[in-house]
Amino acid sequence: MMPIKDPSESVVVEFDFGGELSTITSATVAASVQSGTADPNPSAILYGGVQLDGNKVLQRISGGVSGTTYKLRCEATDGLDVILRADLLPVKSLP
Repeated sequence: MMPIKDPSESVVVEFDFGGELSTITSATVAASVQSGTADPNPSAILYGGVQLDGNKVLQRISGGVSGTTYKLRCEATDGLDVILRADLLPVKSLP
């Protein structure tokens, strides 16, 4: 699980495919609600497109609904190889 993110924060999350892909030719990141408070548009937390950095995928995350845990699913491709990573991102208003 990723560290808690406040709805007012804008952060970059990293998906590391080292050891499985030497390079990444394309990638996508999708967001859905895993649990907690409903969010009618969970993909709105994905700010801009993915950035590729060797065998890492970077995605800026912004906003979110306090009390919601989002599932982030990253799919990276190199030729015919397709590898998936998923992680949970809790969003909560910090005091």
